[in-house]
Amino acid sequence: MKPSIELGRKFLEFPNLKLLNVKRSIVLRAQELMEKYEIKPRDAIHATTALENGIEIIVNAIKLRSKHHITYFDSLHAASALSHDKTIISTGRVYKDIPKLKAMNPREALKQ
Repeated sequence: MKPSIELGRKFLEFPNLKLLNVKRSIVLRAQELMEKYEIKPRDAIHATTALENGIEIIVNAIKLRSKHHITYFDSLHAASALSHDKTIISTGRVYKDIPKLKAMNPREALKQ
């Protein structure tokens, strides 16, 4: 448990990390998505946040999914990062083949 606590602390100290407040509207809409599509809460919150941040991200996610054969939620993450010129911090390897997308393993990120 102790290594997890230490990694969690390092993650929270990551430079340029921006934690967003989750609005009530996002949680309520996420609940609807969970009930309708039987998806996990985390995925529902990600999808709802993307939906509330504009259709452009959704359209780009659909294009990425089709072109790179990635999951819907991976495509949302990639489209959001590309739209905001941000780096994805993930252990997923699906992001490495998407041009112009910056992705980094969490362990590498913590070393910086």
